[in-house]
Amino acid sequence: MRPLTERYFKWMLNLMTVMAILLAGAGQAHCESEDSITRWVATRMIITKKYSMPVVRFVEKEELNRIFTAGSKHYMARWTADHGSSTAENLMGVYLDKAVGLFDPKSRVIYVGSFLPDCQREAVLAHEIAHYFQYIFGGPVVEEGFAAEALLMEREIEASTIERQYEKQFCDGQAVARRP
Repeated sequence: MRPLTERYFKWMLNLMTVMAILLAGAGQAHCESEDSITRWVATRMIITKKYSMPVVRFVEKEELNRIFTAGSKHYMARWTADHGSSTAENLMGVYLDKAVGLFDPKSRVIYVGSFLPDCQREAVLAHEIAHYFQYIFGGPVVEEGFAAEALLMEREIEASTIERQYEKQFCDGQAVARRP
């Protein structure tokens, strides 16, 4: 057995401190940057082509709702024509209540709610990065009708799956507000 010298004691104490820090963080780590989250999403989506980094802005709820409303004029007009103005306004209200992030294909900017808990904010960012890649590599959905609606639904399912995978891998035991 090795004699307990002051130098050996300090070395062991440092080693134990480092181990304690590593063990405390096990399963709780976050991706530390937008770049690492983007790479994580690209890996999940099996994207091997080169891509540019998306522009990301973290915004308050009021700004997110303003941006969502401005980008949804086409949908609002269609809902009004199909269901009447009262139903269209109610539907828009539901979307505005639940909006926590969005990708604007016109500006290619991702907006994420700064009001979300840290890990949920990152998970929502992963969701919106998935939409960014869908747009970059799959193009915009410009046509109307059943095929376009099916493609939009497929893209939303893929992005939601990536968000849940992120939460499961990085947010275990952390505050994540449930969305309907």
